[in-house]
Amino acid sequence: MINHHLFLLAKQDFSTRLLTPNRVDKILVALQDIQDQVTGSSVVTYRLKVYEKLLCQAENAMVARIPDWLEHIFHGMLSNVKETRNCAIDVGRKAGILLGTNSQATKAVIELFKTESESGTTYGDYFGARLMKMVANKEHGPYAAQIWAVVVLFFRSQRLRLEQWPHLKPWLLIIQRCLNTSDLNTRFQALDAWNRLVFVVGPREGTSWPMRKMLRLPISTQLEKKLSSEPTKQARRMALSSYCNLLYYAFRPDASHKQLDLYWD
Repeated sequence: MINHHLFLLAKQDFSTRLLTPNRVDKILVALQDIQDQVTGSSVVTYRLKVYEKLLCQAENAMVARIPDWLEHIFHGMLSNVKETRNCAIDVGRKAGILLGTNSQATKAVIELFKTESESGTTYGDYFGARLMKMVANKEHGPYAAQIWAVVVLFFRSQRLRLEQWPHLKPWLLIIQRCLNTSDLNTRFQALDAWNRLVFVVGPREGTSWPMRKMLRLPISTQLEKKLSSEPTKQARRMALSSYCNLLYYAFRPDASHKQLDLYWD
């Protein structure tokens, strides 16, 4: 019965008069531990779909209560249940795009990754280790790159830039592993994730030299590989597409003359 109600809640479009902040708060509270009341993984997936609906219809209320639901999305992305994992990635991607410029959302991700467990390890360390383990698996490697990109999308706030994130260095090691794997699909997803990183950084005059250099490094590495096989040619075409993406953001139409000179060099 609960699953049916969640399904209807996720599908129904409510007017702003009905979906008040107070009602959104009550929905989020009810969803907190709902997995303890219903057996099976379906309830977790339906909860994610309700979050997706609320993000579209009550964005401000969702931002105000972001600690109550963000962790559920991140946990869902690591799920061994394919349906739950795919749904969590989709919802996380949408949340990152909608809320990524909001410093409150960025801070929520930072704080979540700093959370310590009883063993003394942080959630960020645990999350990163899980992604590293996924990269080693040919079936799960592409998901690791997609999840990596979802997290990065939350760092478009002007107040909390990605370069300031203390966890950035170990986070980059994950995508480096994805880019260097022998599995072609994982590398494709990794280059797509790198495109999202370029989008988040948004190369500009104030972008540091190390960041500017880093943005082109994996792309140039892929382009320099010898074309010895069809998979290698496919990877090169993907890298070329990523290079065009980088050029667009570096030489965007509204870029200043100073920025054009800076990136031309």
